[in-house]
Amino acid sequence: MKGLVIVEYLKFLEAEYDYSLVDKVIESSNLPDGGAFTTVGSYHYSQMFNLVSNTSRITERTIDDLFFEFGKFIFQAFVMGHSHFFSSANSSFDVFRSLDSYIHPEVRKLYPDAELPKFTVEKEEGNEMIFVYESARKMSSLASGLIDACMIHYDEDGRVDKHNIDNDGEIVRFRIRKN
Repeated sequence: MKGLVIVEYLKFLEAEYDYSLVDKVIESSNLPDGGAFTTVGSYHYSQMFNLVSNTSRITERTIDDLFFEFGKFIFQAFVMGHSHFFSSANSSFDVFRSLDSYIHPEVRKLYPDAELPKFTVEKEEGNEMIFVYESARKMSSLASGLIDACMIHYDEDGRVDKHNIDNDGEIVRFRIRKN
């Protein structure tokens, strides 16, 4: 996992709560190097799950809720860092359609070792899109938050349904219907 994601998660915690919570979460997570992360570093994804699990325990929020809210938060960092892409897209569907064909290949140019989820559009018809998320890290709630924030970014209203295709959340189908 790229350090950018973990660093943004810690920023999210500070924005949602305060720095003392960030300290508690890092201290309770027993991380290698004491939790010192850089945005360009690569870390085992278990460190992210350790941070989120400890946040959940301390705040009594569910892991899914934390990932969802973090997805909404980190979307803004993506918009700021890649404004050219978001300004050239006309809708959330443009963004979702280009995840595997444009966005992820561009990310791999910057970070060749990045392990990215796979998004496959199954159907797009009018105001409805169905796509499948696949990731061994099972972070579909983070993807849900990103989807929600993307729709808000393009001033779109609608409904997002999420359905696990397998029992463990590695493969998830999203159905998005815009109003």
